[in-house]
Formats: sequence, C-alpha cells, structure tokens
Amino acid sequence: KEPMLLFYLFICCSLLFGNTHAYCGDGNINPEDEECDGGLHCTSCVCDAGYSSTEPRSVNCEDTNICVTKQRPCGNSAIQCLDTGVNTRSCTCPNSTVISDIKDNEEFDAENCGSNVDVDGCEFFGGGSAACGGVEYSQCTDGDWDNMRLCSCLPGYGSAVDVLNDTTNTWDATCEDVDGCDLHGLYACGGADATCEDNGVNSRNCTCIPGTILTPGTPVTYTDMESGFPSDACQDFKRCEQEDGGCGGVPGAICVDTGINKRACYCPTGTSGPPKFDIPDDQDTFDGSKCGVNTGCSIPSGGCNNVEGAVCLDTGEGLRSCSCPVGTIGPTVENIPDGEDYFNLINCRPITGCVIGCNGFKEAICNDTGPGLRSCSCPVGSSYYIQENIPDNEDDFDQYKCEDIKRCNHEDGGCGGIEGAVCEDEGYNNRTCTCPVGTDGVSITDIPDHQDQVECVDIKRCEEEDGGCGGVKDAICEDEGYNKRNCSCPLGTTGSSLSGIPDDEDPFTGKDCTDINRCEQGDGGCGGVEGATCEDDGVDSRTCTCPPGTTGHRDGIHDEEDTFSWADCDDNNGCDIEGGGCNGNTGAICNDTGVNTRTCYCPVGTAGLTKEDIPDGQDTYTGTCIDIDICQQEGACNGDRVCTDTGINARTCSCPVGTTGPEAKNITDDGEDTIDESECIDNDGCAGGGCGGIDGAICTDTGVNNRTCSCPVGTEGEPVVGIADDEDTFDGKQCVDVDGCSKFGGGIGACRGVENSVCSNGDQRNFRTCSCAVGYAGSEPANFTDDKNDFHGPCLDVGSCSLFGIQEFAACNGVQNSVCSDDHVANSRTCSCAPGTTGPNMTLTDDVNNFTGPCVDVDGCTLFGEVGPCGGVANAVCTSGGDLDSRICSCATGYAGLNMAAFSDDDNSFGAGGGTCENVDGCTLFNGGVGACHGVLNSVCTDDYLVPNLRTCSCAKGSVGPAPVNLTDSENEFNGPCIDIKGCRQDGKFANDQEACNGVANSVCSDDDELDSRTCSCLPGYGLANGTFADDENAFVATCEETDGCLLYGEGILSCNNVSNSVCSEGNKTDYRTCSCDVGYEGPALHGITDAENNYPGPCTDVKACTAFGSGIAACNNVSNSVCTDDDDINSRTCSCAPGYEGAEPAKFNDTQNSFTGVCVDSKPCSTIGNGGEDACNKVEHSVCSGDDATNDRVCSCSLGYFAPEAHFTDDKNDWNATCVDLDGCEYWGSTACNRVPNAVCTNGDEWNNRTCSCDIGFVGKTAYFADADNNYDGTCEDIDGCTLFGEGATDACNKIENSVCTNNPGNTRTCACEAGYSGITTVDFKDDEDGTAFVGSCADFDGCTIGGGGIAACGNIPNTVCTGGERLNLRNCSCAYGYQGIEGIELADDDNVLEGTCEDFDGCSIGGGGVAACNNVHHSVCSNGDAYDSRICSCEVGYTKIEKVFKDTENDFDVECLDIDGCSIFGEGTLSCGSVSDTVCTNGEAINSRTCSCAPGFTGVFVNLADNQNTVTGTCRPLGDETMCSLYGCGEEGICKDVSISQRTCSCPDTLSIIGGPFYSALLLEDTTKFPGCVALRDDPASIARHVQENIQNVQARLRREFPLISGFSVNNLGTSLVITFNLPGESEDSIYNALVAIANEWGASGEITSVGNDRYEFEMSWDVIDSSSFIVPSLFALIAIWAQQL
Repeated sequence: KEPMLLFYLFICCSLLFGNTHAYCGDGNINPEDEECDGGLHCTSCVCDAGYSSTEPRSVNCEDTNICVTKQRPCGNSAIQCLDTGVNTRSCTCPNSTVISDIKDNEEFDAENCGSNVDVDGCEFFGGGSAACGGVEYSQCTDGDWDNMRLCSCLPGYGSAVDVLNDTTNTWDATCEDVDGCDLHGLYACGGADATCEDNGVNSRNCTCIPGTILTPGTPVTYTDMESGFPSDACQDFKRCEQEDGGCGGVPGAICVDTGINKRACYCPTGTSGPPKFDIPDDQDTFDGSKCGVNTGCSIPSGGCNNVEGAVCLDTGEGLRSCSCPVGTIGPTVENIPDGEDYFNLINCRPITGCVIGCNGFKEAICNDTGPGLRSCSCPVGSSYYIQENIPDNEDDFDQYKCEDIKRCNHEDGGCGGIEGAVCEDEGYNNRTCTCPVGTDGVSITDIPDHQDQVECVDIKRCEEEDGGCGGVKDAICEDEGYNKRNCSCPLGTTGSSLSGIPDDEDPFTGKDCTDINRCEQGDGGCGGVEGATCEDDGVDSRTCTCPPGTTGHRDGIHDEEDTFSWADCDDNNGCDIEGGGCNGNTGAICNDTGVNTRTCYCPVGTAGLTKEDIPDGQDTYTGTCIDIDICQQEGACNGDRVCTDTGINARTCSCPVGTTGPEAKNITDDGEDTIDESECIDNDGCAGGGCGGIDGAICTDTGVNNRTCSCPVGTEGEPVVGIADDEDTFDGKQCVDVDGCSKFGGGIGACRGVENSVCSNGDQRNFRTCSCAVGYAGSEPANFTDDKNDFHGPCLDVGSCSLFGIQEFAACNGVQNSVCSDDHVANSRTCSCAPGTTGPNMTLTDDVNNFTGPCVDVDGCTLFGEVGPCGGVANAVCTSGGDLDSRICSCATGYAGLNMAAFSDDDNSFGAGGGTCENVDGCTLFNGGVGACHGVLNSVCTDDYLVPNLRTCSCAKGSVGPAPVNLTDSENEFNGPCIDIKGCRQDGKFANDQEACNGVANSVCSDDDELDSRTCSCLPGYGLANGTFADDENAFVATCEETDGCLLYGEGILSCNNVSNSVCSEGNKTDYRTCSCDVGYEGPALHGITDAENNYPGPCTDVKACTAFGSGIAACNNVSNSVCTDDDDINSRTCSCAPGYEGAEPAKFNDTQNSFTGVCVDSKPCSTIGNGGEDACNKVEHSVCSGDDATNDRVCSCSLGYFAPEAHFTDDKNDWNATCVDLDGCEYWGSTACNRVPNAVCTNGDEWNNRTCSCDIGFVGKTAYFADADNNYDGTCEDIDGCTLFGEGATDACNKIENSVCTNNPGNTRTCACEAGYSGITTVDFKDDEDGTAFVGSCADFDGCTIGGGGIAACGNIPNTVCTGGERLNLRNCSCAYGYQGIEGIELADDDNVLEGTCEDFDGCSIGGGGVAACNNVHHSVCSNGDAYDSRICSCEVGYTKIEKVFKDTENDFDVECLDIDGCSIFGEGTLSCGSVSDTVCTNGEAINSRTCSCAPGFTGVFVNLADNQNTVTGTCRPLGDETMCSLYGCGEEGICKDVSISQRTCSCPDTLSIIGGPFYSALLLEDTTKFPGCVALRDDPASIARHVQENIQNVQARLRREFPLISGFSVNNLGTSLVITFNLPGESEDSIYNALVAIANEWGASGEITSVGNDRYEFEMSWDVIDSSSFIVPSLFALIAIWAQQL
C-alpha cells in the first residue's frame, strides 16, 4: 500500500500549495485560469516564461538558466552571458559594456555592442608583459578571434604559451632563460665534431673540437630555436699540411695524418730515431733531437758514389754536397740526403784547351792532344790544314788557310753527273743542286762536299692532264726520259708522228690524223652478221645493231677489233607485244616459231582460225575463238550431278541442292566426271542453326532439302515446316517470351530455394538472373536459362566491422594490434591478432564487443627454427625491428655483401635475390693502404680470408721493422717504423756498384726513390744500357763499353739535338763530344757533351755578311744610295743602287770582300719615263705625275676636275690602269659638300669642276658657286614660315576657309586643319611653295561627345562614363553613368581626350550604413549587390522566409517579414520530413535553419541534425528492449553516464578531467552504439589538447578522403567557438558533402554549415555552444588549434 499512500500525499500537497510557475496546457480548459494540479485534473502542465521542467506532468517548474540551455545566448560577438534571474540575462561586450535585462526569449543582437566589437586585449592591459599578468620575460599578441589574446615567453625564455580572456589578466606561468644546448641535445651543434656553449638569453655558440677547423663563412652563434649549425661545418685540420710540416718544425721529418686530431711523425731520411704516434693537432711533442744524424761522407762510397777524387762535404742536418775531382769541371750537387748516393761522374768533364777553341774559327776541328796541348784543323769541305801542339795558353790558328773546296767545279758538275742540273756552292762543305728542265725542278740543299745525294724525278709529261700531245684526244704519247717524249695519231686514225719533243714544248696538233671508217670495209664492220647495221661513231669507234627480229647491239668497238657476232643478238619473242601477239584476241594462243616469225591458233575447248608465219613486225591475226559449252552435251556429269561451265575447256561437276559430296573441278572438255552420283549424301538442313540465327530456336531435318523450325525454350509459338535447305524463312516473330521467374514455384524457388535470394527475369528470351537480396552477400549474381535452376548461394547477412566506428581497434573492444574481419554470416564477425602478434581469436555477434586480447608482439628473430630468421644466410644476424611485425637482417660484423633490410615476421627472404655475407677485406678499412696499418710508412696490410675479422700488418718488401701484427677489423695499433733498405749496399751486402750490378764492368748502381727498387746503368761514356731491380734481385745483364758519342743518337745532326746545320766532333777522351755550327753558319759551340746528354741548344744560322761590315751602305764600300742584299748562297752578298736610284751595276761579293764601286743617282721618273707627264702614268688621259723629289716613289692622280683613286709606284713600275672621269663634286664631298651648313643643298654644275650650294626648298639664304676642290660655303639657311607666303590673313594659306588654321612645320611643309572645336575638312599637309586650293570644304562647330564614335570613346574609353555638353564650342563634360561613382563633371576641350580615374558600380547595400538598413531595416534580412549596375537584392537569411526582391540603388521599400521556417513542415507530415525513414519523428530546431530527426519512442538507431533544405537520413529505427543506453554502452571507466532517452545517453567527465580530443563540453550527447572517447586531465596538459585536436582533425580528413577520394586542399582555421575546414572537391553535390560533414560534426557535438566559395571549393563551419565560456579549456584549446593549423 505504500506506493498509493505516496501518490495521495503528492496529490494533497499539490492541491494545498498549487504551482505558481506553471499553468495547465490542456486544450479543453482555459489555461489562464487553471493551475497545474499534478495530473489530477490537468494532464499537461506548461511552465511560465523563464521556467522549465523535464516532465510533462510535473509541477516542478524551475528557473531556466538560458546561458546554459540556449545556443549562442549572447550572439557571436559578446564574450560573456550571465543569468540574472527569472527570464532575464545580461551580456558583456568585448569593450566591457554590459547589456542587462535581456528577456530569455529575446535574441541578443551584435549591434547592441556598438561598432567597437573587439578590442586589442594587449593594449587594454598596457602591452608587453603587463598584459600577461606581469609575468617577467613574457610577450602579448592580440588574437585574430574576439575577446582573446595570446601570451607567450620571449624567445629564449621557454615555451610556455596560453590564451587569456580580454576580461582577465591572470597568467600562472614562469618564463626563464632556457639552455639552448640542452634544448637540442647531441645535435645542438650539428653532431660530434663541435661543442655547444649556452651564450645567455636565446643564444648559444658552437665551437669546433680540437683537431678540426671551421668552414669559412659558417656562423657560430644561433638562437635557441635555430638548428642551424651544419653537421659538416668542422673539417679535419690536416696538421701535416701546415707550414711547419706538422712535426714541430723538425726539417725533413715525415708527418702522416691518422685521423681527426691525430698524426704520426717519423725521423727525417738520413737519420734514425723513435717515431711518435697519435699526436694531438694542438701539440708538438715530436722530439727531433732523438733522430741520430747519419754522416753521409763517411759511408763506404766516400759519399760521392765511388767517384774517384770527388770532393764530399757534410752540410749538416743529414745533407751533403759532392763536387767534381781536380782537373775536371762540372756542377756541384747540393743537398744529397745521407740515405741516398746518386753523384755521377757523367757531370764532370776534363778542363782542356779545346774549351778555348781555334782562334774563334767555330768551324775548325779541335782535338786535345795531351796535357796543355791541342790541335786545330780545317773543317770538312775545305783544303787540308792542321796546326798541332798548340799550347792551351796560345790561340793563333790561321783560319784563312782553310779554303772552300768548291765542289761544283768538279768534273761531274757537283750534282752527280745529272745533265742540266745547276750546282751552287753554299760555303764550307755545303752546296745546292737544282734539277734540270724536264724534272721536278727541286733544289736539294745542304749537300756535304763528300756526298752525291742528288736525285731528280723525271716529269712524266705523258701522264699530265692534256695527255702530253697538245690535248689531241686519244693521241699516243710515249716518255723517252728526261725532257723527251714521242706523239703519234690515235688508234683508228692515220697520220704523221713527232719524236724527241722537249717537255716544255707542245708542237703536236694532230691536224693530219684522219679517221678510218671501219663500217665501209668488206665485211660491213659487223663480223659478217647478216642484216646487222654498222654505224661509225668517230675516231676508233663504231656501233653494230642486231638485224630485225632480234634485239641487241655492241657499241664502242675499236677499229682493229672484230668482236660483234650472233652471240650479241637475242631472238625477239614475237608474242611479247601489246595485244599478246594475236591482235588482241585474248582467247587465241600465240607461239613464237623462230626468228621474226610466230603462229596464232585457238586453244582446246574453243573453235576458230589458225594463222602461221606472222612476221614480228606485223599483227594481222583476225580470228575469233568461241568457247564450246560442254555442259549442253548429254552425260557431261554422272547421273543427277550438276554440270557448270567454268570457262574455256573447263567445267565442274557437283552434287545437287540438298546433298553434299565431292566436286570434280576443272574437267577439260574431253575429260570425264570421275565421281559417282552415289557419293552425294543428303545434307543436314539444321547444320549451323538452320533457323534464321534465332537464339535457341529448335531445328529438325525432315529429309532431303527439307527441315522444320520451332520456338526456343522459354518461348511459345507455332513451328514453321517444309523449309528448303537453301531457304531461311524462320524469323521467330511468333515466339513469345515466358517469365522464367514464375517457374519452379516462383520466388526463391526460381533460385533453387536459396534463402535471401531474389530472381529477376532477363531482358533476353529464356534468361533470368539469381542474386542475393539487398543486405545479403556471399554469391555473385548468376544467369540461367528458364529450364535450369542451379543457383547455389549462399546469401548471408553482411557482418559489419564498421558498426563500432572508424577508430582503430574499435570493433575489437579497443584491444591494441587487433584485427576485425567480417564472417559473412548474419550477425557474426571475428576478432583476431594482427600479423606479427599472437593472441586469441573470438567470434562475436554484432551486439557484443568483449574481445579480450591481448595481442602480444612476436619476436621475429625467434622464428624459423633451424633455417634461422635471416633466410638461412650464413654470417647474418637478426635484430628486432622496433615496430610491430618487423625484424632487421644484416651481415655480421666483419662480413658484407647484403644490405640491411627489414622484414615482416612471415617473410624470411633475406638473401633471396642472390648474394651472401662474405668476409670483409679488413685492408680496405681506415681508408685502405697504410691507413689500415695505423698510417705507418712502408707498411703493408694482408687480409686473412680464411679467418673472418682478421688482418696482418707488416713492413713491406724492401723495408725492415717490427714483426707482423695480427689485428681485428676494429683494431689499428701497428706502430712500425718500417725503414727503407737501400738496395745498392744493403748494409754491406755489396762492396761496390759493380757487385750490386751483377759484376758488370763499368756499371754504376743508384737507389731509386721507390721502395725495394734500384737502378743499374753504364758509367758515362760506356753506353746507355740500364735496368731497374728489386733489392733482392741482381740480374743486370749488359756490356758497358766505350762509345762514340757522335754516333750514339744517329749520324749527322741527330747527335747534336737535331739542330739544323750543326756538326758533331768526338773528343779525345771517353764520354766527350763537341757540337758546333757547320761551315757558313754561325751559332754557339758546346764542348764536353756527355753521352747521356743531347742538349745542344743551337741555332745555326746563315752568316749575314751585309751586317758584318756595319749598317747601311758600309757593306757596299760606303757608296751613297747603294744597298746590300744577302744572297741565298752561303758566303755571298750583292751590292746595287737602292730603289729610285740608278748608275752602278749590281755586283756580288763574298763575305770578306767589300770593293763595290760606282755612283747611284736619283732616277727622276716623272720627267724621264717617256716624255714625262701622262707618259709617267701609263698614258692615262687627264693624269698627273708627282713625286720626283721622292726616292723611288711617285704618285699618279687625276688633274683638277677629274677623279680616280691615286696610286703610288716605284720607279721601275708604270702600270696604272685607272680612268680619270669628270668629278661630281657633290658626290665627292657627300654630306659635307656645302661645308655642313644645315638645310643647304649641293647641285653639280653643267661644266667640269663646278658645283652650286644653295638653300633647300622651304629655307632662304645664300647661293654660291665652287670648284670641285673647294668647300668653303659660308651661308646660313633659315626656315620659311609657309603660312605667311600667301597673304597676311590667318586663313590665306589655307584657301581662305573660315575657321581654318595653318601650322608651319619644320622644313618645307605646312598643315591646314579646322580650328579646335570645328570639323568638316580632313587635315592636309602642303609644301611651302604649294597654294592651299586642295584644302576644300567648310569647318563647322562639332559635338565633342561624338569624338571616336561617341559613348565612352569621348571620355578616354573609361567604362561606365557618359559625355554631356558636347555642343558647346570646344568643350564637353565627362561623368560616371547613373549607378556608378568615381568621376564627376570633368570638363575637357574637344582636342583633349585624356581622363583619369574609374567608374565603379555603386554598392547599393551600403545605403543607410549597410546591413539590414539597406533592406528597409527588416529583421533577418540580407542585402547582396545585384549583377547589373544600379541594383541590389534583398532577401531573408537562411532558415527564414524564402523571398527576394530586386531594387534600384535609390529604392528601399523591402516590405516583407522574415519569419523562421518550421523545417518539419517543408517536406510533408510524419516521416516525410525525415527522409521517409520509418518510425522517425521530426523536431524543429531551436536554431534557425535546423531540425532534428530521431527515432520515435520505443525505437533507436537514428539521431541527425538537418538544415531546413536537407532531407537525407541514413540508418533505420529498430525497437528497443528493456535495456538502457548506459547499461548497453556506458561511458568507459571514468566517464559519467546518464540515460536521456531510449536511444540516447550523455557522457561526461569528473570535474578534474575533460573529454579526450573534444568535443569541448562538460557532457556529450551520444546516440546508440557511439563510443565515448574517454577522459583525460587536459587542463594541465595543453600539448595533449593540441595532439588530440590534431588527431581528430586528421580523422576528419581521413574519413572525408574515404568517402570522397578526389578531396584535396585542406586548411583549418578557428573562429572562437567554431572551426572552419576549407577544401576542394570536384564533381560532388553540395548536399552529399554536407551530409557527410554533418555526421562528423554530430560526433563532435557541433552543428555544421557548408558554404560553396566557387570553383569546387567549400567551407564547412562546425560550431559549439560553449557551456562555460570563462573556463580555461575552451579558449586554450582553440588557441592551440590555431597554432597547430598554422604549422599544418
């Protein structure tokens, strides 16, 4: 009874106290008078204004906090809403203005806050750190959003950042100096080669570590946030490359860089001592004093390589010098290192008298004959004379006793006896021979007197281009030797011959050579071939042509040949002509029967004429061949077989219609049919279908040539019978299709009874399709004929892993690394673990989500058993990949060959592409070479290929040092040193050079610079043999014998460095020769050239005797005006009178003579050539000669008034070939012909040597006459004003036309035109001397607004301008047209059309200050500027009454009321407004342009917010049992769940937590299975906020990309309490995009609105109704979204 008692108590209390905040809303009573009684009499209570209740029958009406329940309670601009009591609230504006007493049902308008909506919060609180709560080292930035500002630390003072409300100034943060080095860790300065040092506020310095240097230009100071310093900025210092050599300045010490900040130093060559390893670059610890000096001069060779008497001198620091022995001369060899011994006697030559020479006679031959004595003798080519025993201190050799032999005077003429050759002596031992006429004529120079090297090549005159016989074609020429030949007539002609013709003569003409006509001889010229034709072709040539009836010829037959025969003639085929040889009768047969004859006859099977002996040249056959039709004869084919005539003498026999059998083809008329009629078998008329190609039609063969066609299966109709085999009359039109889905009982029976299948009748006959019904899957659709029923299914319910949302792992209870797969069985899915993990598999129904997991990562390196986790590759190692389902395989340390690669746990293909892990050659490490042995000089590395990771370092062959050391590939500790063994002595192994060179006498050994190498060679003067050997080899094989240096490099000049005209003479001792210039030449003499040298410098030049006696006339005995010329001959010059002088005859002298005599006087050519005058200029008419006073130079030119280019001639020339023509003075002077006076013109005179200068037309001034040679015109030419030449009146020069104007132009023109403001006559230009009669018409005032055709052209072509007032004289006005603004009343002259500015459409929406004022102040109206000028459009906002009106800019009578539209009434009643989804209800939204569709009570599954113009609802409403949303789906571990309806719940977090990733409510309304994201302590973790916001925005992008693959160009912006996502999406409707985005917005608890901005780009705004606008979480979150969006 207790429940009833409580009920009555409730009723009594209600009756007693009533409810003063509610009234009864029943329709049958007066709500004003009836109080709400809790349901006793009133079934529906309505709360008073400002109150609300959650129960319709409750009397508990409480004050409504409109700031919480209403979306945007203070509009978009106000920053704070405060509930101030029942049905009232206040709103705080950004400028701190408070608007009070706003009723709960009133909208707050942004205009209430005035024009200053947002203020600069930073300035409001004093800027800088003052605006950030006074936090030291902070800075303030005013936000792009209303009522917010951003506070952050100054650069270098930390990363704290926050957003403050402009109404508060409290920031709980600390900004302190940050250590920039700690901020970047190891890479604060690019890596390991530099160190970082914090440099104070927002600054750090980078310093290169010891042993490295900074790359020039690299900055070293960076702000805390800069990464900056490059990883390669610090380069190795290379200490060994520095100026001191890297070893403390110890001279000669050897330095080796062994890595960064490490080097090794070795003692200098020639010393010994301990090396120093791993010396840091900034230290100099190498002690050179420990390097013991080797005294080089004390070694067994005496320090100078065993050279007897050589002087060795120790110069200190491991160096010495060696000098030549006493009595020799040569260079001292300095700085020989003590470890080397390369001094050679070859550089020392004896001091002898021949160094002095033979009294300056360079050609003389000097020989040292003993101590202090020498002999001098005449050179080769001169008389024999020798002066012996000349003391070295005397030099009196008499060179004049050496007379030239004059080889040209010998009996053979000096040129080898060649007849006609010219010989010329060229001095001592030298002559030239020039070959005679009839030879190549070459001159052979430099012939020594004892040689006869003359060869003259005969000119083969007969081989020249003209044939050698005067160009006579085919004449016969025979060479007979030097300068002789014979010529005779060509073959085929007769005539005389000439013999012994000199090569430079050409007397043979061939005029008496007569052609022989071979065709006129007895055999006819064609070998007796009967009927052949012979034709003479000219000299020694004829052509023979074959007789008629044959084809062929032979041409070019020589007269003495008789080669033509019948073999050259081919018989013609008379049948091979046009018409076939039988006059075009195609049936006749032509037969060639011999030469020039053929026969025509008719073939077998035809009848006609036969004609024989038809000549080849005729076509006279007249017969006709008629085909005989053998099929007309009885028995042409066996039995009933059918005969067909197929042409001449041919027929075919075939089986009759309706039967099939073999054919007998091409039976000749006299042949028989070989096939019996019994072989013709009845045809199957149904073969190939037989029923007109009708698919499925049934054909029945009913006998020979007869068949029946019936309708196809699946159709009904009468059959067609008696169809012949060659007919096809069945068309199937009588066959009617049968519905295949009605068979087998119809329904699923037509699909073999498969559950959830559906049958559809095909478009074709006898055809249907079975497939799974919508919502089922499992089998592809299948097609069947109507008599088949083989659909097997199954058709299963589509399991959906997507039922639990798009979050990763959501469908498997959020278990990490889980995978959901649809089972394709109704209400079933499977959760299992992803590849690379292990865990349970569970099959779940769609309403259960309790997969337990866990899915644990598998260590892939433990898999694959004996094969191993790296494909079985030997020497490979496996390591975990770090990621799920991942491992890494690589070669083990000491091995290489395969690159490191990552694999999934089920992939074991390492090395599958080929390759192995092979032992690494350790000797290639540490840069290879000596680097692999710690940089020790002369070390060598050997890799142990049998033992991995092992190498050996030892001293190289040819050096000695410590025992070999074994090292792993990571070690490098070999210390050396390895000292070079000097192979020529090898610590006493060889006593001397001869022993070190295999005992070869006169040999010498020298150590090479390379390790383990020495060279053996012969001593100077004993040959050039040499060989290089290793230190342990001793295999020099040679014979070192004394040599003749003058033959060593070849004879003649070859042993004197190939210097032309040089001569070599052997000295009187070994390894000694002299090179000097030959007789007649001068140049240096080089004595004591060793055999190893061939360095004679030369040159040897001809002695120029003209300079030997001094300059000028001195070489010609000082005869005045004489000149000396050096001849080409050696020892010869010529003296003669200089050019322009005459008198003494030229005379030749040898180089020692100077006895020229005579007198040379000026030749005066202008008076002495001919009779002087024109004779001296080659008799050119009007010529003048000048220059008699000049030496050897005269000038020929034209007399005054005539012109030709002058020319200079020497006195011996007179070949001027010019013509002196009358000079055009104007052309001669060109543009300067009138002394460059401006506007002057030149006119050539009628007489010679005359021209006139005067002023050009249109100018006035002086006229003057000038000779052609004068150019001193001094006048001036002034411009004439052409407008004054025809009278004083203003219009006289323009034909006196009224209102005309004349304008003088520069030069000879004037212009006539109408005055400004007048028109009628086109402008005309006149010359100054022309009258103006061509200027005709009248000049009348014109309308300036017609300029350029009028319109905007009259206003400078500025669009939207108008011209007015053009009828005024020379004036008009330009302004903007009605509806435009920018140019107002600009006055222009008619000849001025320059106007600046633009006329822009007037924005009618700015009337009255814009906004609703432009639409008559109608609330919720919107103004948009019209497409046409002077127009605008007024309409209602979206979600209000749909109406729009167009107004002119001056009109403002928009008189409609914009009312909110009930979105639930737009598409009809009931479910029609929810996309016709069953069991849905529509609720008009509180916000404008919104409604909500949800499931009716007792149903669940749909809840969607729609704009009024949208009606697309997805999903279904299904009945709900007794369970609640919270019991089914909950809110996670920490969430607080509250059931709202049978399909909705709210999830919230405790006060200390906030919802993960947004939306940014204290509670989140969720539908059905929507998963609550969970709670997190976001207030204390702004970075986490940003991360979750980023993840959610990326999820939005991912979802959009899945639904719309073409989407691109994302950008995200925040607008206070909303986000705007902008993107590109072509080819989609705005509605489809909106629906997808609204679904996402709903999940975030936001409303959404989409706007198209053109070109397939959209903006989607998601807005939140923020419950607590003063809380930290919302503004901070949006500020961080803004920062993240900028980074994105």
